[in-house]
Order: sequence, then structure tokens, then C-alpha cells
Amino acid sequence: MDIFGSPEIVIWDGTKKHYRTGPWNGLRFSGIPEMTTFQDLFSFNFTNSPDEISYGYSNKPSSLLSRLTLNETGTMQRLVWDQSAGSWSIFFSGPRDQCDFYSKCGVFGVCNANDAVVCSCFHGFEPRSLTGWYMRDTSQGCVRKTELDCANGGVGFNLVKGVKLPDTHNVTVDMTIDLDKCREKCLANCSCLAYSGADIRNGGSGCIMWADDLIDTRFIDGGQDIYIKVAQPDIAYTRALQEHRNGAIDGQLPDGEEIAVKKLSRKTEHGVHEFMNEVLLIAKLRHRNLVRLLGCCIHANERILVYEYMSNKSLDCFIFDEGMRPFLDWGVRLKIIEEIARGILYIHQDANINIIHRDLKAANILLDQNMVPKISDFGTARLFSGDHVVIATETIVGTWGYMSPEYAMGGKMSVKSDVYSFGIILLEILSGRRNNGNLVLLADVS
Repeated sequence: MDIFGSPEIVIWDGTKKHYRTGPWNGLRFSGIPEMTTFQDLFSFNFTNSPDEISYGYSNKPSSLLSRLTLNETGTMQRLVWDQSAGSWSIFFSGPRDQCDFYSKCGVFGVCNANDAVVCSCFHGFEPRSLTGWYMRDTSQGCVRKTELDCANGGVGFNLVKGVKLPDTHNVTVDMTIDLDKCREKCLANCSCLAYSGADIRNGGSGCIMWADDLIDTRFIDGGQDIYIKVAQPDIAYTRALQEHRNGAIDGQLPDGEEIAVKKLSRKTEHGVHEFMNEVLLIAKLRHRNLVRLLGCCIHANERILVYEYMSNKSLDCFIFDEGMRPFLDWGVRLKIIEEIARGILYIHQDANINIIHRDLKAANILLDQNMVPKISDFGTARLFSGDHVVIATETIVGTWGYMSPEYAMGGKMSVKSDVYSFGIILLEILSGRRNNGNLVLLADVS
């Protein structure tokens, strides 16, 4: 057990930390939520006083046989004897996944085992090495986007929910104050980089404050909340993380929900039309494979759309980037193709209104944390009815390379125009190559 700071159990590989349980939170170690399911079988005893720091457990049914082992691979296992099966059953094993390995995402990084790309930076931070990040070497972690300006009061806190708390080896613990006082103390001390509650029982009590870089943090079921100090521009509900090719930026609402905010052109009639078109059309659509519109705003010449946040950005980021492409195995690619097709079928046939998208392309296919594709950007879409199989237009919009020949050259569009675009996307997914945008018409074969 590491008895310094806030005590926790640590497995060492020589002189390097291999795995840590997270600190004791009054009920269990913060990185082992499974302990709450053991309460009928075990009584856990944790003592942290000036005279003694210890952890132990006892079996509640006296006849229960259990053991805690550490095997040759560095894996800690709690086993219980199953009398009916005549074998040992594993109740807990750690490290349980790649996020449990110490410092998987480096300093100021956080690991999410449910994401295709498991590592990300805390809000207000960015990868120290983008090249390393894309090559899946996240060991260098993250750095601040904006340095703290404590002297002028230009700091605040971002709340991160449901985590195994970072390494607590050198933290300061004060069990005499509550979370509000903890915030005040951390805010008054520029060396304090984050704070959290120490004991989650009875509404919470005690205070943990970090002065070292935050390391070995992961999202976990039943995890704790931590408040991370950032510069004023990087406070979650006011910050702009990253501008996308489609003009959207990432943000976060005060309640913690992540969003994508798209600001449309303020000067052109085309921008007004796109805004009204997108609001009126997508507000009437509900489907797993369509991006969800959360709200909109019109103020003077400003027009803003707010969408659900897609943590894995757009499809083109994966299929055309050699560093990201390995995440798209053939099973994932097939799933993406199938679900894009479902989204297209919905807007063409199954929705209460029928729509031709007109700008289907890899950059307009967004991916959520589970790599579920969602069609976005309905600003140039057109309504159609069953009576109008082909629509003629003089205004050609869309992206060269994805347009069908009859639409690009003659202004004739139909649902087949979207199907053609889908075919191009399918070829790009399968080949990993971007279409060159050239339109080649083949001579008729008679």
C-alpha cells in the first residue's frame, strides 16, 4: 500500500507503477466499483489515522472461502470458491482493461475504455505531441492550452464526473472541511491544480487537493467527481475546443453535456437559407443515424446551431489518416456502411417527410463514441414528394467527386443522387483512398 497522500493499493513492476486501485473513498477504493457488489460476502476494514494505516477484509459467511492473489503477469484477482462448480470464481481482476494500466494517457489525460480512441485530454488541455497521439503513443500526455493567471483571478474549475481519481501520492488531505471550503482553499492556492471530495458517505466530506500533474485518470462506473483548475478561456461552458471543417466548434454546457456549435455565414442570403433549411428539416427527423439538433439561436446577424457532440469527429478523419485508419477494422467498416445506408433509407422513404440530402460525403458523416455514424449538415437538403421522382434545379450545390453526373452536369437530382454519393463513400471506406473530385463520363456502350 502507498501510504503517502491519500493511501491506495499499488502494484509495482520493478521501480515503475503498474496498477493502482485509486484512494479509499469511505466505502471502497475509487477505482474498484465492484467492491459495492461484494458487501454481502465481505466486510472491508480501512484505517487511516496518525498511528495506523491499514486495509483488510473478513468473510461474512464463515463457510466462505476466498483468496486475493497476484499472478506472474501483475494481475491482482479476488477469487471465491464455488462449491457447486467445484472451482474458483473470479470476483474481481485488475488491471481489468487497457485504461487500468498506470499512466495509459499520460499527465492531464483521461482514459475511456468504451471509446474507440481511449485517450483524450481534459478540457482546457491538448496533446503534447499530436504525432504521437495519432500513432497511439499517448505516454507524453497533455499540456495546458492557456497558462494559469492566478494573480489576476483568471482561473476557474471544470467538473469531470465519474472517474477513478488521479494518483494521490503527493496530495494534501483535509478531513475537517467540506467541498465548498475545499474549492476556496484550492482557488486561493495557485499551486493547487485540482480538488475532490475525500469521503463520499453521507453527502460527502473531506478534501483532496492535487499540486502535482494529474496522472492515471480514467472514467469508470460509479466513479467520483474531480474539479480541475483551468484558465478562464478554458472553462468548459465558455471554451472553444477545436474548429471543424464544417464550421462547428466543440463546447460544453454548464451541466456537463458536451455539444457541437455551428456558426453559419452572417452576410449572405445563402447562409440564411441554409440556417432555416437545416432547422426546419432536421427538427422533424429522429433517427439513430442522423445527428440530433439540440437547439438554435438567432441574434442580430448571428445564426447558431447546437448539435449533440460526436466524440470521434467525422468519418474522413479515420479513413484518410494513416494513424487513425487502424481503428477501422473490417467489422467496424461494415457496421458503418450498414448504418449510413439505414440513415439514407430513412430520409428517402421512412421519415414523415422525404428529403434528398445533396451533400453526402465522408466529412458529413460524424461518429459518436461507439463509432455509430450519423449523417449531418442538412443545410442544402431538398424536400420531395413521391410525385416528383426527378427534380430539376439551376442551383448546383454539394461537393465535386460526390455528385452524380446527371446532377453535376444537368442539374437533375433524385434520391439516386444521394445513392451515388453513398457509393463514393463506400469506395472510400473500403479503399482508404480519397476520390480526386474529377468527373469522368464514360461513353455509352452499344
